[in-house]
Amino acid sequence: MVEGIAVLPRNPVLSPVQDYVSLKAEAIGAVQRLCSDWTDFNAHDPGLTLIELLCFAITDLGYRVRLPVEELLGACAKSLARPALFAAPPVTAYDFRRLLLDRVEGLGNTWLTPGGATGLYDVRLQAALPLPGVHPDARPSYRRLTERARRVWERHRPLSEDIGSIRLLEPRRTVVRARVRIEHGTQAESVLAQVLFRIALTLAPEPRRSHPPERETSGTLWDSPIMLNGWIAPGELGDKPCLIEHDQIWDRIVDVPGVLGVDDLRLWVKGIGTSSRIEVAPEEYLCFDGGFKEAALPIKVERDGKRCSIDHGEVLRRLIRLWTAHRTRYPFKDRDQNASGVASTKPRTLANFSPLGPQLPRVYGLSSGVPEAATARQLQGFLSLFEAPMRQFCRQISELGTLDSQGSQGEPHWLDLLLALRGVAPPPAALFDARRKNVRRALLEAHGALAQRRGRGFDPEARGGPRRLAGPELRMRLMLGETVRITLVEHVMLRQRVGKSGNDDHSMTVSAVIAGAEADRARITAILRDEVPAYIGLRLHFWEGPRWRRFHHVHRLWRSALRLGELHAADELAVQLRGLLEDPVG
Repeated sequence: MVEGIAVLPRNPVLSPVQDYVSLKAEAIGAVQRLCSDWTDFNAHDPGLTLIELLCFAITDLGYRVRLPVEELLGACAKSLARPALFAAPPVTAYDFRRLLLDRVEGLGNTWLTPGGATGLYDVRLQAALPLPGVHPDARPSYRRLTERARRVWERHRPLSEDIGSIRLLEPRRTVVRARVRIEHGTQAESVLAQVLFRIALTLAPEPRRSHPPERETSGTLWDSPIMLNGWIAPGELGDKPCLIEHDQIWDRIVDVPGVLGVDDLRLWVKGIGTSSRIEVAPEEYLCFDGGFKEAALPIKVERDGKRCSIDHGEVLRRLIRLWTAHRTRYPFKDRDQNASGVASTKPRTLANFSPLGPQLPRVYGLSSGVPEAATARQLQGFLSLFEAPMRQFCRQISELGTLDSQGSQGEPHWLDLLLALRGVAPPPAALFDARRKNVRRALLEAHGALAQRRGRGFDPEARGGPRRLAGPELRMRLMLGETVRITLVEHVMLRQRVGKSGNDDHSMTVSAVIAGAEADRARITAILRDEVPAYIGLRLHFWEGPRWRRFHHVHRLWRSALRLGELHAADELAVQLRGLLEDPVG
């Protein structure tokens, strides 16, 4: 079959509700069995004409109900695009590496080391040099790189976890000397540029970005935060090099197309000297210097036993092109949303229904307006028995496209369906029955914020909005309403920030302070234990009166000190908060 040519099959396979011939035969058989004197079954008999009209109307209803789901949902389907459904907040160290590399401009690579049960991470940043392989005369200023990385972390910080330390890796100048033998007919500058590029990437790896996977393989596409500047495959996120050996560099060079062999390979590192085995300190990385500022490059190229004359400028231009291609970004656009989400659809007026009477021949007297003859009015009444359920059927189909409008939220099962489609857990069974319907609506309206804050801790620098609250706290406030006041305190955030802190016994612990719910203590306790992840310890405090006001005042001052960067004041207030939370009497 020629592609692009529309073909009508001779014997199409139709569903029973769309098979007009079968419907007509079944209807005639039923009429003959139930009321054989109703019609004489001639081709133009009025009874047979009515049967044909009703069967045609049923096939139209069958066509509507079998439309693609995205067309039945209409405008509602556009809000259910796959990235919104399958994107996950960062959870693992690899997730956060992807997130930082995607959102922090000027970052070449990063590594996160978990601090065990303390919930703290040690973050190390490798700045992206202007051109790896060309060692800068003076170290560029990367003062704001650390600040940008910290802000990205704080916006997506997991509950009861934080950065313990964040530092820029120090570059250590590294020179590689060797003689590279190449094939006859191979351009020396092209091979040398590839050699320099691969050595620099081995010493200081930078992940390569790519287009998002095709729709057929998009099952793993959003197994991480949405990457706005290109997909980073898991294989690109290797461990930080801690040991560089002679054989690693040799293997990388001989893998370059056109290279026959490598002789006299030597590694020189500033402060260490020449060695075949270089141990890289945890706070450093090897910064490759290709020797462009020297009269002769440290890596010599030979062809047919003779040394090649190298054009330094041509090598530099080719090296720039290689790094430009390696660092190419692929911005996330609307076309990616459509490719991995809901296909574009044309609007459908599914509720439209044409009366059956005007579709009959004019002689029946129902062509337009109010029937004049009594027999015509009687026929219209007979047809209305069929029209009423058909109209209701069309209305119900059309309502599928307005599921997320206020008018269709009356039924709890619709609300649960909408919550499930948006990845929001329904209210727990322990919630007050009288509030469940209103809570469903509140959760549905805030589904975007709930998805972003799921499993997240509060953002220390947020002035307002959902980021001021931890994910479970935001959800609890929506479920409990304004009469119950609740505040979550993450113990890891109460650690001492100036100097050393030896008190990390309860780092993976959250305290929930509740006021105005003494009568429902057991119910709220059950809900909270459902909302807080099982690996985090939960402490509950039901306070009223002066004790609640004292806590609220100190907590507000502590949050303000964190936001303003007043670390000494934050430490003093954190001591007061710990005292309030650990005092059983108050």
